[in-house]
Amino acid sequence: MKLLTPSDGYPESYWLSYDHTNNLDHLEFNTCKKLSATGAKPKVTLTKKISLSTFRQYDYFFSDGPDLVGAKLAEIINSSTFASDVQLICADVMINGKSYDDYFIINYLRSERAFDMTSSSYKSLIKSTPDGPKKFSRIVLLDKIPKSGMFRASESNSHVVVSDDVAEHFKNNSVRGVEFCSEKDNM
Repeated sequence: MKLLTPSDGYPESYWLSYDHTNNLDHLEFNTCKKLSATGAKPKVTLTKKISLSTFRQYDYFFSDGPDLVGAKLAEIINSSTFASDVQLICADVMINGKSYDDYFIINYLRSERAFDMTSSSYKSLIKSTPDGPKKFSRIVLLDKIPKSGMFRASESNSHVVVSDDVAEHFKNNSVRGVEFCSEKDNM
């Protein structure tokens, strides 16, 4: 298993802004449930002026809401054995004042245990509920083969984990914007 993280070269200026006022609550994307794709497309904006051609070389994108994928990665996912692990929702992405509809919010539909809680470092977010949500300063993954190819870690639903096969598939297809690791410090 591998933890999905932004690649070291992913520019800070490429972080997208999710329209929290008019879109579905971004926390709904952490519930691991299929969401209705009817109604207006979710709106996401890139607020900084950037080189469009350089931006479009990336395949996986991060935002202050859900993550997104470009058309190339959407095609890779849709033609894979792990396509049923996610839902791709067409988004309206505004870049340099122009709208693009070839980006998709990636909604992870699976959740499973992934963290080695003995080796990981964390603290409870709410002292009165020690079994509640946790803030991790170090994550070490379990040494196991997951049931799903792509999923949210049940220990912290904001973290996405992939199987070794998926990580290798992304690497073989030169997917840009993400990297994978078995453990991560200084979070």
